Parts: sequence; C-alpha cells; structure tokens
Amino acid sequence: MLEAAGLQKAALLVVTIPDPLAMRALVRKVKRVREDLPIVVRVRYQSDRDSLVALGADEVVWEEQEAGEEIASRALRKLEIRQG
Repeated sequence: MLEAAGLQKAALLVVTIPDPLAMRALVRKVKRVREDLPIVVRVRYQSDRDSLVALGADEVVWEEQEAGEEIASRALRKLEIRQG
C-alpha cells in the first residue's frame, strides 16, 4: 500500500491519523523503507510525542499547544497588542 501511495518518490510524509497506535505503526513501517524521509505528525496528546520521535518522526505538532497559541494570538490581535 505504501508503494502505491508513492512512498519512494515522496519528499515528505504528513501523518494526521487520530489513532496513536496506527500512527506509530505507520511511522515504523515508513522508516523501514525510507529512513531518509522527513515525517511530520499531529498528536492529540503530548504523551504520544516521545514514542513517535523515538520511531523517527521529525516534527510533532501537538494539537492542544497549537490551538492554545492560536487562541492567544487572536486574543492579542483583538486587543491590538503587538506580539514580540
């Protein structure tokens, strides 16, 4: 299945599967075939981060942190406060 998705020609893999077990399995399989392929994953819980990094994920986007930063940014814009 990974070959049919063009894994050999891919420049980057972005993983947004909501199931942490499936996400870890996918990262593990991809790194076996393409150790050089950069992988960016989205996790719901920070506790999933370390295992994905250990398996080879290059970037981990934590939903709650990103959402919190966006909320703060929008609130500051509404208050017309410049961000440093």
